[in-house]
Amino acid sequence: MTFLNPAALWAFLSLIPLIALYFFKVRPEKKSTTALFLWNQIFEEKKQNGLFKNMRDLISLLILILAFSAIILAMAQPSLNLDDSDQNLVIIIDNSASMGSLEEGKSRLEDAKEKAINMVKSLSSSQTALITSISNSLQIKVDATSNRRSLIKGIEAISQSQNPLNAQELQAIAKNKSIIANSRFIFISDTCFQGSDKIDQLELVKVGSPRENIGITAFDIRQIPGENNKLGIFFQVTSSFDQIQEIELHLAHQDPNQLVKIIPITVEPGLNEAKVMDLSDQGTGAWFLKHELSDALAIDNLAFAQLDPPSPVRIQLDLDQNQAFFKRCVDAFQSAGQSMKAVTQSPEISISSNGENTGINKIIFSPQGTSPYWQGEPRPLDNTLPKVLLPEHPAIKFCPLDTLTFDGAQEISAPKNSVILVENEDKTPLLYKTTVEGTNAIVVNMDPAKAQLYFNIYFPVLVYSLSYDLSGRDDMKKSNHLTGDILELPVVQNLQGPSGELDSEQKLLKLNEVGFYQFTKAGKEEQFAVSLNNKFESSIFNKLSKSNAKAINSSFPIGDSLLIVALILIACEAMLYHRRKLG
Repeated sequence: MTFLNPAALWAFLSLIPLIALYFFKVRPEKKSTTALFLWNQIFEEKKQNGLFKNMRDLISLLILILAFSAIILAMAQPSLNLDDSDQNLVIIIDNSASMGSLEEGKSRLEDAKEKAINMVKSLSSSQTALITSISNSLQIKVDATSNRRSLIKGIEAISQSQNPLNAQELQAIAKNKSIIANSRFIFISDTCFQGSDKIDQLELVKVGSPRENIGITAFDIRQIPGENNKLGIFFQVTSSFDQIQEIELHLAHQDPNQLVKIIPITVEPGLNEAKVMDLSDQGTGAWFLKHELSDALAIDNLAFAQLDPPSPVRIQLDLDQNQAFFKRCVDAFQSAGQSMKAVTQSPEISISSNGENTGINKIIFSPQGTSPYWQGEPRPLDNTLPKVLLPEHPAIKFCPLDTLTFDGAQEISAPKNSVILVENEDKTPLLYKTTVEGTNAIVVNMDPAKAQLYFNIYFPVLVYSLSYDLSGRDDMKKSNHLTGDILELPVVQNLQGPSGELDSEQKLLKLNEVGFYQFTKAGKEEQFAVSLNNKFESSIFNKLSKSNAKAINSSFPIGDSLLIVALILIACEAMLYHRRKLG
């Protein structure tokens, strides 16, 4: 037996005055009387009953001593461990999006919280529990304590998240269990997340049962380059129904109820093939894709996307010769999809044969003379045998450079910290990216005319790829982000989320809600979309996982029992006292 509050045992000293009162004798007061024979009779009767009276008083003393002892021991919080495996608990409650699925009128999260509360109630006074929740990150709700009221309050405070579960966080917990010694890690979840098969080190309490659900797992919308500027729609759904379902998807613009197109689809069980379709509507702004089928999970019935107006890369042409070929290339992209635009003022990119640093990012063809963008005096390179070093670099990954000859290359060296994309067999850089005094440049070490670049079918692709990489637009702007993503924000004002105003000063924004986020950037209002779009969360039920948590081994709680014994003893003494009073 152990005592969690051994200092309370000092209260046994209070029994000393209690016992002293029992032995304390009151000296009788002397009185004169004229009827001594009557008192002698009374004294005789009392003498015969004295032994019983002394026994009765001794029993009362023993009852009070036992009652006081029981109360003192209860204050010391005794614990009798019946099993050496008795451990503290770390309870991890999954509150990810799929835990919002309804099961007989209540969500899975509510069921998980009830199970966690029952675990807390079964803890002994010597056990502690730590309460956490997890979706895209681990949140500690209550630090390790044995206070059941605090633990239950922390469990009840766990709210439903719209994020998918981040399995990496969970796996990190499983690998570092030893940090919290002598503890059991109990995970309460429906296991609808990627990587659910890699958490064997946690004890699983599974919630949820097979339910019928159809969820939108992908939604994208893009402008298709061409003279009609059609829109391309991409979407995908998953189903947990056992049978094929015929449903309608509603495509809306600007408002969920402003229908643009009704898309009838046949949904098979499991993850369906992605579908792509064209739309003649050229509207930009907010787009919605939803279905109105009543199913287990509501959050994946609606997906969001944002289509911004075209923002072409502004390109200035500054070439000594053959500028018309580059002008035609830029104009072709402008007419097709407004992805590039030739300008004379405020350019983002300059395509030039001039190596001077003008403070504008440059693409330099046929380097000549001295320049901060290369080292050494250029002189013709006799033989060129190009070797691509970084074929997956965004600037060149869509252009097969083995079709280029790099004729007219010059013998130069790249500045330090340059990224060499293509080099000659003698290590001469043929295509590289460098930075000088904060200005970026891509040097293409060839003479376009000698290399017959203008007649190569990949000439426009090369110009396009180099321009977008240099402008920082190597990746196409997403039409939507996913909940759980972390977005790096530029300097913005008036940041609004789906539920209200957010801190505009934060540099990293956690996307915890589905819907549209608005902000003001450089005086211009912009917005972006966030959706769940997660096939694992929408699958609703993971038939491969099973509960494996063992029963909680609680030590025998005797503190409450001692208090009950004390109350019974005091009640007995009260009855004996009243019996003595009545004679």
